[in-house]
Parts: sequence; C-alpha cells; structure tokens
Amino acid sequence: MSPDAITALFAEAAIAFTPITGNPTDDDLTALREILTPLLFDIPYDEAGPLVGPPFMHNLIGLIEPEAAYIAEWNEAFPRPAKPPAYDPNIAADATAVIRNRMEAAHAVKLADYATYDATERALSKVIRGAIDEIWYKDLRHARTFYNTVTA
Repeated sequence: MSPDAITALFAEAAIAFTPITGNPTDDDLTALREILTPLLFDIPYDEAGPLVGPPFMHNLIGLIEPEAAYIAEWNEAFPRPAKPPAYDPNIAADATAVIRNRMEAAHAVKLADYATYDATERALSKVIRGAIDEIWYKDLRHARTFYNTVTA
C-alpha cells in the first residue's frame, strides 16, 4: 500500500469519526480504537521482509496497542524502525550481480516498510489529534517541533 493510499485511508476514517467533546472517556477511546485497529491490521507491513524471514514479522497495530498486549500477540515489542539510507552501504563493491540484486531487493523492502511505517504513524497521529480536543494532549507539544515528534 502506498503512503498516499495510507494517508487517504486514515483521512476517510477521520471523517467517519465524530470528534470527542470534553474529557475523553474509556468508551470514547475504545470507539476510536475500534475504527483504527482494522485499518492498522490491513496495512501490509513486514520489517524483516520476505527474503529474510516469515512474512509479517510485526504489525502496525503496535503503534496504538499497549506494549504488553503487543508482546503477548507478537512475542516481542513493536520495533520502531530507523530511517534506512537510500542505498545499502553493506553491498560490497565487488559483489556479484546475483548478490547485488538480492541485497538491493532486501533493501528495497526495508525502504518500502519504512515509508509505510512513517505514513501510518503520521496519518494515525493526525486522526487522533483531530478526534480529541487539544487541551487533553497539549502538554505533549514541543516548542519548536509542535507535535511532529510525538508518536501515536
């Protein structure tokens, strides 16, 4: 799924959800999770990649699911990936064509996974901020970066 498709998917979800007025209750947050959870499960995400391990080693539900619940389901904490370099620095200059192609394909999977993760994190955060009045999360605001460094 492309980053643009992910952004559009969450934009549609934001329109479908009635913003929470006042202090969010557990019922309000559960309703928000019920809208977001199926979307997160449906987004293909596989940090390890099909060339390295079994498909779907992790799932983006880890962005909003409590860590203990995620560990119980997926056997480890959700790894927030670091942005990979544009080109894999581990490919040796004298690598054969076959090795080079395999390593480039594996790196392309990492790039695509990071783009998926980044687009989902941003869109998800935007939906949550749009659904809840800013007064309830204003203390997370950074003076220079605003909410850009706050995870969903």
